[in-house]
Amino acid sequence: MRNDPPRSHAEDDPSRSYGRDVRANIDDRELPHWQDVGSLILGILLFIAPWVLRTAAHGTSSWNAWIVGTVSALLGLAALNLGRNAQIPEWCLFLLGVWLFLSPWILGFGALNAAAWSAWIIGALLALTNSWRLRQLYTTNYEFSS
Repeated sequence: MRNDPPRSHAEDDPSRSYGRDVRANIDDRELPHWQDVGSLILGILLFIAPWVLRTAAHGTSSWNAWIVGTVSALLGLAALNLGRNAQIPEWCLFLLGVWLFLSPWILGFGALNAAAWSAWIIGALLALTNSWRLRQLYTTNYEFSS
């Protein structure tokens, strides 16, 4: 006869182990990257820029800001949710940043100082932050250990 302590019925109950499993999953979860949060914030800022800068009456620059801002914010949310598997949203955000930077010349609103400068600044920040995140994703995914 062994002198084991008496087992309680709580140890046999699978519903009791649920709390430990949840805490383990939370601890293993990846924290959001600042670049993905930045993309979401830049998308929101771009969306409200035509009203804040009072350029909403100019249709081309405003529609460009509203569409690219909405898509950027949604892709930023997708990148936040996907974590390490966010290559496609990151590439799309990078390309949207390049488009946004070039759009004042392509769409012809380069003479509107406020709209053009918001497109240049937010476009450059969007392209830079997502190229940084893409570099992190690819160096992490393809790093070989010896």
